[in-house]
Amino acid sequence: MKTHHHLNLCVSFGIHVIIVFTKIDGCPDHAFKTSKEEVGKLLKAPDIGKQPYEIRNEQDIERCMGKMNSLAPMIVTSCVSGQGIDLLQKMLFLSAI
Repeated sequence: MKTHHHLNLCVSFGIHVIIVFTKIDGCPDHAFKTSKEEVGKLLKAPDIGKQPYEIRNEQDIERCMGKMNSLAPMIVTSCVSGQGIDLLQKMLFLSAI
């Protein structure tokens, strides 16, 4: 449960969490669905207290800005197809401001 421990540390120190699912083009649908569900359960655990928030477009990024204490944005990416890379870059840029 290293992931749970790392999430707990981030929350304890006030570090915002962004979940990035990588290599989505090579992942079977059932495996991705299971992973997403497990990460969602970890985020919702009482000691973490984050609501998973799927980022699908730029409007989703703008909606979650300022709410990063309670939300955990989740972005799906593929370096092969480039899917989600632009959203990830924008998310990282805006969250650093």
